[in-house]
Amino acid sequence: MDLDKLIDQILEDKQVMFHGTSSKFLPKILKMGFIPDPKVKKWGLETGRLASHPGTYFASDFMTSFSAGSDAARKFGGNPVMFEVQVETRTADWDEDDLYNPIAAYEGATGYYINQYAAKQLMDPTNKGYAAKILEKSIDDWIMRFAELKVNRELSKQEIKRMHDAVKDYIWLTWKWVADEGENPPDKTFPKELRAARERLLSALPSVALQTPAQFHYTMRVKTPITFGGANRILSAVEFTTYLNNDLPIDDRYQMKIWYGEPSTKFMAGVATNLSHDHWRFVK
Repeated sequence: MDLDKLIDQILEDKQVMFHGTSSKFLPKILKMGFIPDPKVKKWGLETGRLASHPGTYFASDFMTSFSAGSDAARKFGGNPVMFEVQVETRTADWDEDDLYNPIAAYEGATGYYINQYAAKQLMDPTNKGYAAKILEKSIDDWIMRFAELKVNRELSKQEIKRMHDAVKDYIWLTWKWVADEGENPPDKTFPKELRAARERLLSALPSVALQTPAQFHYTMRVKTPITFGGANRILSAVEFTTYLNNDLPIDDRYQMKIWYGEPSTKFMAGVATNLSHDHWRFVK
């Protein structure tokens, strides 16, 4: 089958993903669904490079989401809540944490680690020809390693063409950041223009559906609302009502309450594998 036809077919895929949060937000989510960029969220205090992008994040791995839900419950109060959500993968973007390091791309192109002096040389207009040559090599290295490490397959010419300019901006602005702030720039100095370039790159990458089963787990980000109907929809919501209550006897800390839908076999397997205990039970 032609690769582009295969891509079109895969882009229709729907996957069941997990999202963990605190029960403090449960009533609002049950009423309104997931809002793409809520004012209050677990990572709301992150700034600069670490700040999350607009959207709702989901993980294919149960424990990744459960850990986020537990952290949110400790931060905001309440109990961990796990949502199962069906996501049409062509509507989702990659998690920014999955991006290949643009600084490493320079090393891949030149064999040297970039420092502030080297970055300043690249920014010097008198070195324009040299900088353009290194930039193109770095773009090729970034795309090659992204294909190798993240999607584990050959990218089509159309995919590479769509990615090229976004990768170029992402790498060049990262080098500029190093030139301005040093080889280990503080996260809080992450430039707004670099953040915008990172968002453009995330939107230009191949669909998250195009990963292979060889990948253990991954995350994705959806920038549109998710409610209880349509291709993207909430399937179930389960609260772990006593999990963080250390005052209870150990056998009483393993109670779950279903707020919506029915947890799937995948969900229950996640509970059994990651939260192993013989006394898990549902309560009303």
